[in-house]
Amino acid sequence: MKSIKILLVILVVFSVYTNKEANSQVKTRELLELIKGIQEEEITLKTWKVNIMKPVKEATSEKDVQREMEKIKRNEEGYKWDNSSDENEEHHYIAVGFKQIESKDIEMRVKVTAFLEGNKYKIYQSYEIKGDIWSNEVWEYINTNFTSEINEADVFYTLTGTMENKNGLEIRQEGNDLLSKFSGTFVEGLIEEDFVSLSAYSNLLDSQTLLVNNKKINLQLGLRKNQEDNVIDVTIGTPIITSGY
Repeated sequence: MKSIKILLVILVVFSVYTNKEANSQVKTRELLELIKGIQEEEITLKTWKVNIMKPVKEATSEKDVQREMEKIKRNEEGYKWDNSSDENEEHHYIAVGFKQIESKDIEMRVKVTAFLEGNKYKIYQSYEIKGDIWSNEVWEYINTNFTSEINEADVFYTLTGTMENKNGLEIRQEGNDLLSKFSGTFVEGLIEEDFVSLSAYSNLLDSQTLLVNNKKINLQLGLRKNQEDNVIDVTIGTPIITSGY
């Protein structure tokens, strides 16, 4: 009987670990889906960016806030930290760390923000990892060093690039073709003569979704005609684009 209980505990632990690993693999796979899609559509990649938002922590005093922020800084090795407090509001603290991996052309930023809400402090921690060049080495670095963060956090991927205006198609049609590439179903958007913003839902990118007007989205596309260079500037994000376009 005792051996059966031990076996059940082992199976439960293994199941939880396996589910977490599978979830992490799905989240990281979505970045590869975006990279693969733009390569097949002959979009020239200009920048890539990963934003990770860790779960919110709480503290009951300023001392606890300082203790937690110091703990985070100790754990985040290799960052150069800039500490400040928001001068416009009391009980508002910010710490930002920067690190560059020159061998892989990667820039990283970790930001910790704490402020008083009611009688408790909310502590937010986020990462921004970005670069201009994509390679297998870059992918291996992200997958190796941020697996646990991606596993437990909200993750946003954003790519920018340029594409030729194929066969003189309207920019809306270019957007529709790109949506089809990612098996995206149109939800809502903004359509102008030289600019298109499309929000959609894709089964290829199903680890995270957002609700907009009670509709699920996990893919955003922004296309803008660049008259000066005679190309179309493209921005792709999942579940949303996290920068201006």
